[in-house]
Amino acid sequence: MESIEADRAAWAVAKIGRARQHGLELQGRLATWAAIANPRPVATISSDRLSWEVRLSKFDPPPLLEWALILGDAIHNLRAALDVLVWAHADEAGLTTGQAKSIAFPVWTDESAWNQKADRTLKGVPLDVVARIRQCQPFERPAEERSSDPLVILSDLDNRDKHRLALTTIAELHEAKWQHAVEFADEEASRRNVPPNVTVHSACLEPSALLLSGTTVDPVDRVAGNRALTWQVGIDPGNGFIGFAQLIEALASYVLTVVAHVAIGSAAAQRGEHPTG
Repeated sequence: MESIEADRAAWAVAKIGRARQHGLELQGRLATWAAIANPRPVATISSDRLSWEVRLSKFDPPPLLEWALILGDAIHNLRAALDVLVWAHADEAGLTTGQAKSIAFPVWTDESAWNQKADRTLKGVPLDVVARIRQCQPFERPAEERSSDPLVILSDLDNRDKHRLALTTIAELHEAKWQHAVEFADEEASRRNVPPNVTVHSACLEPSALLLSGTTVDPVDRVAGNRALTWQVGIDPGNGFIGFAQLIEALASYVLTVVAHVAIGSAAAQRGEHPTG
């Protein structure tokens, strides 16, 4: 039985694998761009030497739209994995053309939607499979958790990319390591500038973006130190920023759990548990 069910899930699993390939491609493209563009902090001192600033160097901006297209492909493969899973279990021969067009993996946060639509959306699907699909529905979670269910996030991203505009990608600072020192002509001047007057600015991945700035009482001799920045690119699906790789892997892992639960029937299914526990 398990081998038959696994065969039915093969195309769904292949699509999950394809989504993960897109995730690896995005990581590779980001690394290649970062190596070539090399955005780095650059310190300068004003002409009167009473202020200084650290800005990002000039570089070619990241191709965020191109990366959004790859992300969209990954999202579509994951959403399609759920739909083909349902199709693999449906008795297509017993469906009319209109009924066949309605077959899909439902993602509902309201149980009333299931009660009203499940018979049409899952027509021709064996009852035990329907029962396991129901166990995966977001409405099986507590009300306050439903909007953050991975299937809800996946479906929302899929609909946004298909029917609206490209997914809005964001580049933000992931980590900053500073060994920063403002040096003066002598010790007396150094003491007069304690504590330092320094402003930390919001970091965005744009050429010449301002990172740090400061003013002094005495002329600055030089701005020294080592500065290392790490950037990450991702989106905000509605509950905070998440990097491309992390998002795709989190959704892929969850969809794979759902596929196994529905197609093969796991111990969780036998206990009547939600896939996430």
